[in-house]
Amino acid sequence: METLQRETSKGKIEYTLLGNGKPMLIVVGGHTNCKETIFHKGFDPGKYCFVTPSRPGYGLTPLTIQNKNF
Repeated sequence: METLQRETSKGKIEYTLLGNGKPMLIVVGGHTNCKETIFHKGFDPGKYCFVTPSRPGYGLTPLTIQNKNF
């Protein structure tokens, strides 16, 4: 699965996009990153586009943020 990266005002975030249709944000817990697909189970990827970011400190999303004035 290909990962994407986006620069935000708080720093870089890594994420994946999977499927087509209405965007659905998948926030994973535990010790994992954006490549986790277990949370997609039961949803039709033809109707939804799963947007799954890596948690801070996992994958290519850094643990610290660049701008601490948020």
